[in-house]
Amino acid sequence: MGRSKILVVDDEEGIRDVISMIIESYFENEIITAASGNEAIAILKEQNSEIGMMFCDFRMNDGTGADAYNFLKGTDYNIPFILCSTYNPGEIGLDTLLEDNPLNSVISKPFTSDDIIDNINSSLYGDSKKEGGDGEAKEELYLKIEADRFLNLNKDNNINVYIRISDEKFIKIVDDKTHLDPTIIKKYQSKGASYVYLEKDKYLIFLDQSLLSIFSKLDDESISESDMTGAVLSSIDSIQNCVRELGVNQKTVELIGKTVEATEKLIKKTKSLDNLLEILNNERAGYIKDHAYLTAYIACSIAEKVSWKTEQIWNKIIMASFFHNIALEENDHAKIFDLTSAEYLDIGHANQVIVRDHVFKSVELLGEDSSFEEDTRKMILSHHEQPDGSGFPRRLTASQITPLEALFVLAVNFAHVLYSHEGKDEEVAVIVQDFNEKFNKGNFKKPYQGFLQAFVNIHSTD
Repeated sequence: MGRSKILVVDDEEGIRDVISMIIESYFENEIITAASGNEAIAILKEQNSEIGMMFCDFRMNDGTGADAYNFLKGTDYNIPFILCSTYNPGEIGLDTLLEDNPLNSVISKPFTSDDIIDNINSSLYGDSKKEGGDGEAKEELYLKIEADRFLNLNKDNNINVYIRISDEKFIKIVDDKTHLDPTIIKKYQSKGASYVYLEKDKYLIFLDQSLLSIFSKLDDESISESDMTGAVLSSIDSIQNCVRELGVNQKTVELIGKTVEATEKLIKKTKSLDNLLEILNNERAGYIKDHAYLTAYIACSIAEKVSWKTEQIWNKIIMASFFHNIALEENDHAKIFDLTSAEYLDIGHANQVIVRDHVFKSVELLGEDSSFEEDTRKMILSHHEQPDGSGFPRRLTASQITPLEALFVLAVNFAHVLYSHEGKDEEVAVIVQDFNEKFNKGNFKKPYQGFLQAFVNIHSTD
């Protein structure tokens, strides 16, 4: 039979499920899972001749990943060991991990599907066979997920679900216009259907949502304070206090905070984007950085009130919030919202061009990275537009801006008001009174109503 099985070891069921989901969708290898280091050791003892590689977490209650690796190292199994954790090998006593076997590797959480696929290809197929082990993608139009795993991972997503009845024929059993009824899938399971299939593009979205959802909820391996500067932490504390005082409930603030952290972790997986995040946090101290994080919290608070509460939407919003002013180096330039203002007219032609075109430059700096969906790029491009067409650079009106872009514009403007007036209740309340006339029109209507519902304390000041 050979070493064709892949052992997945993690004490978090969601992590085991999502790694297994990636493997089964692109490869034919059998998957074995374990919830602890000692369980993995028991499996290795029993099935060592059949296991081709293993993905393993470090921190687990009943035996750590280091315990599992040290057992493996003391045998002649020579199985590639992929450490999948927030820890570096040197931090957990595995200093020689990468030297012990050239096929050993380290994947930092949060990982991507490519991390898993690339390691399998290099460890089992020598990089010569991709996505399915035969040189071609296994499923061109559909990708499979074990049925129970799909039910575990699906979080109220309406999605087309298929079963396969022949090599070329698939039938739809769940429509994306109806709420998923698990009994439908269980009925087909009882008839022998072990897997369900998703359209490939929908599968990729579902996978991204699953990854973001899982990593945003992992408190035990969340970002440590050492990963962020004290200034960022101080800023986040102030921002969270600010939105709470304006009426956003604690549960929502905490959920946004976790999604912000999860988004930061995803950004850190891409070097060019990680560099931009470092620039935001370390070289844009003051207005640009604080406005970015404040916008993220405000926009997600509004999104919740208009039923845009999926991790996918929040991820887009947070990405746009972080990088909408990243092309600007001067805080004073980022504070300019009106091209007829004295602040703009007094900075000289060269700086005026920088301010006017920074939305294009910010999008350009993001490059073609797939982490940035089109909605994110549109939000960045439109963040200085105004409902009446007086904004810049394209002078779009309320009917030319999508509702999601409109929500972001509203959040950007409100964050600017809060920052500029240092949260002084009376001044903020007076300015926000003008928001009704300014934003309660066209595609801004729905976000504006969400804004009023989210920040209920704005008008309660005496």
